[in-house]
Amino acid sequence: MKEPRKLYGKNRQLLEGIVEDSACKVMTEYETGKGFVYAKITFSGKAAALPSTSNSKSILSIGPKNNKRPIITNSPEHQARLQAMTFLYETEMREREALKFDGNVQIFVFLGRRKVSFDSHNFSKTVGDWLEAVGVLENDRFAEIHCYKKTEYAQFIGSLDTTEIHITKKEKLRELMNVVINEVAA
Repeated sequence: MKEPRKLYGKNRQLLEGIVEDSACKVMTEYETGKGFVYAKITFSGKAAALPSTSNSKSILSIGPKNNKRPIITNSPEHQARLQAMTFLYETEMREREALKFDGNVQIFVFLGRRKVSFDSHNFSKTVGDWLEAVGVLENDRFAEIHCYKKTEYAQFIGSLDTTEIHITKKEKLRELMNVVINEVAA
């Protein structure tokens, strides 16, 4: 993978603060002839607080002084968090083969603990769009994305302070489900 993009923009200080306090780890499973069949992307630190597109809008006024019109856009903090995630991911993948999933995938996102309450379903679009932007997915329309609060599944999940994105090809998920069903039936 190429060098990560440079940090840029008006919110560079916020961006640098997120990057300094965060990490990204990527674990993959590759099968010859099938390509990547599973990946886990984990964010820790400030980057673990993924932004939600539905709850982070700003209204800006654009146009000439006497004829401004409002536009709705993602907040600067939202944009800085996504840029920081991209920088951390690209830095982690710099020495590795590019992670790419083609076709139908299942994505399970376990969202880390936050200081404020949040709706887990608001994060699916952010995750799909981000995975497409960094090239992990060719098109997020082929992805089923499910988001869960780690605090609700603490007994099954590791650290509550990280966010994990699990990506698996649907065929691999079907194999796993068959194993679990057969174990339960036995």
